Amino acid sequence: MSLRRDNMVFGQFLPNKLTNEGIVQAFRSTPYEKFLPQSLGKIAYCDAPLKLENQTGDRYVLPPLTLMRLFQAAKINRHERVLLVGDPTGYVAILLSYIAQQVTSLEPNPLWFSHLSKAVSNRSPHNVTLFKGPYSEGVKTQAPFDCIIVVGDLSGQIDQLLRQLKPRGRLLGFEALLRGAQKGIYFSKAFSLQKKERSRTKKYLFEAAAPCFLHSEIAKNQKDFYL
Repeated sequence: MSLRRDNMVFGQFLPNKLTNEGIVQAFRSTPYEKFLPQSLGKIAYCDAPLKLENQTGDRYVLPPLTLMRLFQAAKINRHERVLLVGDPTGYVAILLSYIAQQVTSLEPNPLWFSHLSKAVSNRSPHNVTLFKGPYSEGVKTQAPFDCIIVVGDLSGQIDQLLRQLKPRGRLLGFEALLRGAQKGIYFSKAFSLQKKERSRTKKYLFEAAAPCFLHSEIAKNQKDFYL
């Protein structure tokens, strides 16, 4: 096991009461630095979103601690099918492959999709399927899902995703509150939304800095915060 991954578990996860053994083992088995550009390898396990760059625009990805909080709240069982939205690195898909029966990962950007495909194929998981398309539209051909994980904010555009949940399925994601100093990053609240027959139940989980995939739609007069 990597010393840095051990430090992540003992220095970040356990003090925050993030103790689910199956999820912790997934993080300890998956080297985050292998999914990132070499220049980011040394800061892979810091508790802040990391900036990825290509010619189509910058992207930010959630840190392992925020992902661990989200996964533990999701309570994903080994028999469940999960739709993952917003993972350009492949790291989140591989983590979920340890704890879910089937993972469907959705990415619209051709260059990031190419990176995602290569990263996932290098790990050769048997239960991860990749699809290219808009985040807000989900993957109807693979629905219904037990759980949908959105690793960022979709500015409320989740109606089609909710239609792809099984009864009593849940969607976890982020709701942007304040704009950050860096374009595309927002101070946000993580939430869990459970679908019921005639209603939805929403629960706020924790606060974190998270990417907003549709950041141009967030009100321009929001106050700034600084990471």
